[in-house]
Amino acid sequence: MHLDHNHSQLFFRLKRKTAAAVRRFQSSVSTLATDGDAGPNTIEAIQKVHTDLNRLQELVDKRLTESFSYTSRLAKLLEADLSSAELEDLNQLLDKYEGFSTEFPDMFNGVYTKAEEIVNTSTEPVAEPVAEPVAEPVAEPVAEP
Repeated sequence: MHLDHNHSQLFFRLKRKTAAAVRRFQSSVSTLATDGDAGPNTIEAIQKVHTDLNRLQELVDKRLTESFSYTSRLAKLLEADLSSAELEDLNQLLDKYEGFSTEFPDMFNGVYTKAEEIVNTSTEPVAEPVAEPVAEPVAEPVAEP
């Protein structure tokens, strides 16, 4: 198969743009070499970012679907919140992708900003339920007549 000159130029322009995009991604991940090659380490990093973004979105969605619009302070107090473990998970993801979100804003699609708002407006995380020991009733001594 023979590519004419225009197709050949298009192919090489796309190849350069793809390599530039790969280098941009690699430069945002400190553990990757910035070589423009989408090798196994880069693919693994892309998959990890995808997994983390899904978790970030899951936490944001949980908060937003379990809460409601509030117009009063009482309603805000009743708003659903994340557990302390979920809030910690959210904080770790925010820290991990702090610079990344500005480099690739389209990838984060506003979820990073929503997650920051959740962290900044969370007062106290919801404590995980703890089983309380049940006290056995004490029988009162019966007086004999």
